[in-house]
Amino acid sequence: KGREYRAAIEPEKVNSPTEFFSSAYQEAKVQLREILLASLQSGKRETKGLSTKEKIQLLRENPNNVIAFCADRGRGKTTAMLSFSNALEALSDSPKSDSATSLFWGDIATINDDLQNIRFEVLSPVDPAAMENSDSVLQQVISQMFENICKKIETGVDNRAFDDISDKFQKCAQAIDSLYKDPKTRTSLIEDELEQIAEMGESAKLLLLLHELVDRYLDFMCGKYAKCCLVVQIDDADMDIGRAYQILEDMRKYLGLPRVIVLMATNIQQLETTVEQHFLQEYEHGLKYSQSMITVERCHDIAVLYLEKAIPHTRRIYLPDIDKTIRQHLSRVRVVYEDKDKDTDKNKEENNILASDGAYQKQLLELLYRKTGMVFTFEEDYLHNLLPKHLRELSQFLSFFSNMKDL
Repeated sequence: KGREYRAAIEPEKVNSPTEFFSSAYQEAKVQLREILLASLQSGKRETKGLSTKEKIQLLRENPNNVIAFCADRGRGKTTAMLSFSNALEALSDSPKSDSATSLFWGDIATINDDLQNIRFEVLSPVDPAAMENSDSVLQQVISQMFENICKKIETGVDNRAFDDISDKFQKCAQAIDSLYKDPKTRTSLIEDELEQIAEMGESAKLLLLLHELVDRYLDFMCGKYAKCCLVVQIDDADMDIGRAYQILEDMRKYLGLPRVIVLMATNIQQLETTVEQHFLQEYEHGLKYSQSMITVERCHDIAVLYLEKAIPHTRRIYLPDIDKTIRQHLSRVRVVYEDKDKDTDKNKEENNILASDGAYQKQLLELLYRKTGMVFTFEEDYLHNLLPKHLRELSQFLSFFSNMKDL
């Protein structure tokens, strides 16, 4: 109680078998293990003596590193992503704690996986809807990284190490700026055109520049922990209709790096629709002709195929739904709604505002009876129409009725 309108970030729940999102968290851990193993394998490759072209080619061969928590509006995808990233950060706070690591991985990781001491540097979530029109996800990522570096410098770290990494930041920032520079602002002077050609060369190598920056950043931040990964979080990319496709392109082209994990919270159907709109605009002229090979259905198919490449099906973690769970008897759902003003020394059942003896429907209908005097019956395999069908509705339902006096 008191947190109904905020994301309930509880990293300890990620390891709880009784948590409603338990199956989703387990699947996310399986995908995380695959990404980490590929990253460790990539780190063993010898790159000395390779040309720039060969290094870039190796980076492009890195497997997909996206884990997307997928659900409709109000189903808890942001909460799931933030809880998962906080659990990774908690592992980093005690990298030598075997018990914490064993609890997190359970039976998913084996001793041979060599994942015991991996540390995670977690960046704050990037919300594309809150970005300025001229901003990009890449700019947001390196901005956060630079801010973290500056904070660490303030703690008394040797400034000589900062001088080297600051040069990497500057080169990346320039390359990113050249990617998003408005062509209309360019002049026709020969000197400027030659400078633009040089900038284009830098942007072509942006993948390599970012890889070098991430390596230096993680070495700087993690110190002796050689096994360290950067976690980038992107929230509600599907809500930024104008930039959703560009966000996916930036992720696919430039963030698919070793030692980088991208967490997303998104409505995959909405994202698919947004990407489809992009291709409809790209093929606008072809759609005008009835005999053209380009059709609305073809644009939809292109969007689906593109999204499968950017976020493969195996990397999509679909969150359980309250209505579906109850109708299909997938599990017994109970709600624990704690009053924060009560004695925190008591266990959760004693602090629970709802009835402790019963499942989801019985708990909520009993609350309705206490507050209104109305009695409702329900079927075990059907969610009553008066009851909330997803987490956001549930939080608002509880907030409204819990503040009413009992009859």
